[in-house]
Amino acid sequence: MLDMRQLAALAALANTGSIAAAARELAWSQPTVTHHLKGLATTLGAPVIASDATGTRLTAAGETLLPTAQTILALARRAEREVSIARGSEGGLDPLANAPEPLRVGVIPSVGASVMPSLLRELQTSRAQVVVSEAETDRLIARLASMDIDIAILLGGEIVQRMLPPGSLYRPLGRERLVLLLPAGHRLAGATNVALTDLRDDTWVLSPSPGDPMDQLLREEAAKVNVNVTGSVFSDDYAVIQSYVAAGLGLALVPESVVSDERHDLATATLRGERFVREIGVAVAPHAPRPLVEPFVERLLANGS
Repeated sequence: MLDMRQLAALAALANTGSIAAAARELAWSQPTVTHHLKGLATTLGAPVIASDATGTRLTAAGETLLPTAQTILALARRAEREVSIARGSEGGLDPLANAPEPLRVGVIPSVGASVMPSLLRELQTSRAQVVVSEAETDRLIARLASMDIDIAILLGGEIVQRMLPPGSLYRPLGRERLVLLLPAGHRLAGATNVALTDLRDDTWVLSPSPGDPMDQLLREEAAKVNVNVTGSVFSDDYAVIQSYVAAGLGLALVPESVVSDERHDLATATLRGERFVREIGVAVAPHAPRPLVEPFVERLLANGS
């Protein structure tokens, strides 16, 4: 039968890339890590790691087992936290205020600026144990997978849902139109409806993150009409993006709500296509403690996300 320590050794090796680094991550000795990996190989009847001059890597058997191992470890961690939460919230106490460990929430910056201030004020008033950090969507997904956060408030939609760790739950929170941002002197400034084929010769301000969902959407839609999307400059900061566009460095696809009304050096237009909307959703990792997740999501919805 599989042993939790064997699965922990496998996951740590996959995460760190070496026996020594896996031992440091687990606070074990290197012989202990090796012992459990050998035991796992014996249980499976196949080696799970291979070593050569370039380092240590998972075998096909190890790669096959890894997603299941990560899910099992996440569920075990979740069970431990939920029992601790249940003990701390006996007698009807607020689980968020009496959790032995805080709920770890990641949020994209644009939502952090609009929704989180009022929500965090409410959570602080109730002494809720919640820690919030910001990152872009692709980084939040990676942090869900590595169990660094429990919940992510991020860009949603089909592209993002395909990227989530196995066993994650996803709930849409709202949708917002995406608009084409142009410099005020652009040949199409003043147009209300623009086709991607009209932009064949233009360059774009894109995200520095290769997995950015909005950039992926733009590229997918452009490919359908044989238009190539080329980045000229790169930023995830919407204030910087607006300045880049105003300076004529490229066009941008942005949420309608982030465009400043005071920027008279910019113009916006609607891009033709039904997919040019951004969905905001909440993703819950399989290791997230449900007694904390449910009251947090309720308060999130109540704050107008």
